[in-house]
Amino acid sequence: LSLKDEIEQEKGVSFIWQGADNDKPSKIYLEMSDIHFNNKNDWDKYMNFHAESAKTLLDAFEQRIRDYIENRI
Repeated sequence: LSLKDEIEQEKGVSFIWQGADNDKPSKIYLEMSDIHFNNKNDWDKYMNFHAESAKTLLDAFEQRIRDYIENRI
């Protein structure tokens, strides 16, 4: 099981991973499809998506990043 698969299974989501030249991810994010920004009735849905996405990313990576930094010092 790759680290990517482990993280996605743990969080129950499929992140979008955009790799850098060295095959290490440089961008990892979630995406919402079928967006119509002009529809003000959906703005609460968009704000909730962004809040939940930020929490999911933080939960998935915060401790991993802390451990990585700690082990490099």
